[in-house]
Amino acid sequence: MSTPNTHLPQFALPGTWVRIDLSSADSTKASIHHAAERIVGRADAAAQLRADIRSQFELAADAAQQSNALEYYVAQEITPGVPLSASLSVHLPRLDLARLNEFGLAELAGVLGVGVEAGALPDGEKTLDGPEVTVVRQTFHRLLTAPDSEVELPTLRADYWVAAAHPARISLLSFTTAFVDLEAELLELFDAIVQSTRWPIPSAPVH
Repeated sequence: MSTPNTHLPQFALPGTWVRIDLSSADSTKASIHHAAERIVGRADAAAQLRADIRSQFELAADAAQQSNALEYYVAQEITPGVPLSASLSVHLPRLDLARLNEFGLAELAGVLGVGVEAGALPDGEKTLDGPEVTVVRQTFHRLLTAPDSEVELPTLRADYWVAAAHPARISLLSFTTAFVDLEAELLELFDAIVQSTRWPIPSAPVH
């Protein structure tokens, strides 16, 4: 699966992921409705479960929109029968592309600085490359309160700052998961997804 927006980086998502369409309120509602049916089916007995899933996805989609995400995906399975709890939001942040043009992709970490999230420093940082992009990964550990509950859930977020050249472009791919006990394995998975990134320049329309 890859992002349908040709202006965004394209990547492969292994397993089963559900795309939540953030382009409008109606499309978001419709894709969440479709996702709930896809996950649990249309049987009357599953009505409450579908409603719960829709509620969770609505909260997640709202948070993604609040962070100016352009694409949002929720993982269902990594392979058939093996569940995966993770989400991915895709952003096009406004950063100093002039500096990136001046210093080149090798200086991506310097262009971004450390701790690009306001008021927060990453717990870890790593630079990795794909065939067409240079990437800086920043990891954050947080305690998040579950909806309709006072229980705090340990959460891992991995932010991948992806840069391509000619012209200079930067995107943010942000993964979030509650499977913190599998951090090493999931970071390997997220790394592999990001390293599959292709970011072609859309062709100009022919008039």
